[in-house]
Amino acid sequence: MRIDDFEKPAKTNALCSNWRDWDQPIIWFQGTTDAIGAQFFLKNVHSEMRSAAYELFGKPESLRSQPNIFGELMRVLISPSKDVEEAVNWVLDGVGEPDITLHMRMLMNRYSD
Repeated sequence: MRIDDFEKPAKTNALCSNWRDWDQPIIWFQGTTDAIGAQFFLKNVHSEMRSAAYELFGKPESLRSQPNIFGELMRVLISPSKDVEEAVNWVLDGVGEPDITLHMRMLMNRYSD
């Protein structure tokens, strides 16, 4: 996991770096909220990083394009499609190992100094 500390701007390169080049698959934005972290994705200097963020969060200037990511995840979990239900049952029955793990944080980051 890579930790970028927003309270120490000289030690973060979230705005200027291409995250696809990082070795770490998880980015932890320390010292900020999830909403601020999302803004850093949307304002990255690399166009491919901004495009990926637009797909996840929608374009900030267009209210109609902003998806409700949490709501969509809850919809899939509460009323899964047949394919999702079969995949979950496949894993629960011990038939195979899953390739993807879904991790949802229900609360904002909490930290103390």
